[in-house]
Amino acid sequence: MERIIEDCFSQSEISRILQYGVDNFQVIETTEFNTKYRDSEFSLFWEMIYPKIKDCLPSEFVIKGGFLNETSNPYLIHSDGARTPEENLLCTVLLPLKLKFSDESKYDLSQNKLFIFNQTSDFATTFRLNDHEAKPFPYYRLATTIGDYRKMVNGSTEEEFNDERILQSCDHLAKEQFFGLSLKLETEWKIGKCIIFHPHNLHTSTNFKKLGIHSKTNLVYSLLNK
Repeated sequence: MERIIEDCFSQSEISRILQYGVDNFQVIETTEFNTKYRDSEFSLFWEMIYPKIKDCLPSEFVIKGGFLNETSNPYLIHSDGARTPEENLLCTVLLPLKLKFSDESKYDLSQNKLFIFNQTSDFATTFRLNDHEAKPFPYYRLATTIGDYRKMVNGSTEEEFNDERILQSCDHLAKEQFFGLSLKLETEWKIGKCIIFHPHNLHTSTNFKKLGIHSKTNLVYSLLNK
């Protein structure tokens, strides 16, 4: 299911996508760390995005939802899975759109990565071991113990995760939060790229703050089998 389309969008197209989202999407969350916009009409997807990626998708599908996200917090381990058992998910379409950083010459922005794991969760789930104060969106399940992990993760290795390179890249997360995981795909979070993967797969990001990145903006569409 995983497909990476390099240089899918030009800088002018990215600027148009961003401006369209800001002008036309509904703001549904504004906090100190995150601004989230919801696309309720999907005209942007059909007019600008679908023509670029249609060869990677089946002939028939429906759009579950679309969100423009600007965040200043590195992402946790999570899945973009189903909200209900009836949802037959096809894929997540992720477009990296914008980075705000202090001094590009001082940092290697190619180390800003997305990590996708072999393990899955049947429902949208946020993994935060030992953090019982976390308040995810209402449709997300929250896993805060190893017991939660074992209930929610499909295909766990039941072993500690020992890839030191990834642990260092994601040092905003404790090692125990990677328990039972194994890497499926690693790709640079690069502006203009399109990343397509299955929503059930657990994934997370680099600690982009230590790369000098203040915030990152992406556009995500969730597609369902028709």
